[in-house]
Amino acid sequence: MYKFKILVFLISVLIAFSSCRTKKDLTYLADMQNDSLLKNLPVEALDYHLKPNDNVYVNIQSTNDEVTKLFNVNTTTQGGGSLAYTDPSGQALYGNVIDKAGTITLPVLGKIEVAGLTQTEAQAKVQLKANEYLKEATVKLKMLNFKITMLGEIKAPGVYYFYDNSLNVLDALGRAGGFTDMAMLNSVLVMRKTSAGTMSYRLDFKTKNLLSHPGYYLQPNDIVYAEPARMKSAQLNFTTISMILSTITFLMVILKL
Repeated sequence: MYKFKILVFLISVLIAFSSCRTKKDLTYLADMQNDSLLKNLPVEALDYHLKPNDNVYVNIQSTNDEVTKLFNVNTTTQGGGSLAYTDPSGQALYGNVIDKAGTITLPVLGKIEVAGLTQTEAQAKVQLKANEYLKEATVKLKMLNFKITMLGEIKAPGVYYFYDNSLNVLDALGRAGGFTDMAMLNSVLVMRKTSAGTMSYRLDFKTKNLLSHPGYYLQPNDIVYAEPARMKSAQLNFTTISMILSTITFLMVILKL
């Protein structure tokens, strides 16, 4: 009986120690030196090219308010003010979705092909079209569907919308509260849908090499998944194992084994 108790104790201690994590396991960019300059890091973000099913906000202004209303039906009708674009449902209702042919349809201006263009190029193209109808027109075009899904060992997992064309994974992680203490920092998965299929990247948040990784800058509809470390399964199993061993010990005492 005494030997069995010792065995139970040793097993419990072993499980407890196997669940421990060091500061090194939890530190981001641990190899960065104090007061050091990382030349050319992070790398510059690549320009995102608009695709079918992307949703864009288009606003056209001129010196004549009445004429301007004709070009911005979505922002002048009831419920279509600037607040209409602050939530996903409003964006879906009042945004301009690029169709399968790569075009958006705007009041007065008609169909304009924007797929394959950067946001800046698309804005310039709409500007040229607006100049045919308006004097001193000002066009603003912004993406509405810069959506990032954060999953796994994230403190606040969920779907997040951003409006920065150079969004990096650290900014997205900051919005979601950072990793939990159970996250495996050296193997964070980023999944990105492309025309050829789904591209996957494995990011190591423990080294400065993260800043030069092609997955460092995120693109619309990317999915970020933080895998749990092995210690999580050990901790989840610890309670179950403890209950089993306690039950066995109790039975042995009752039966006087």
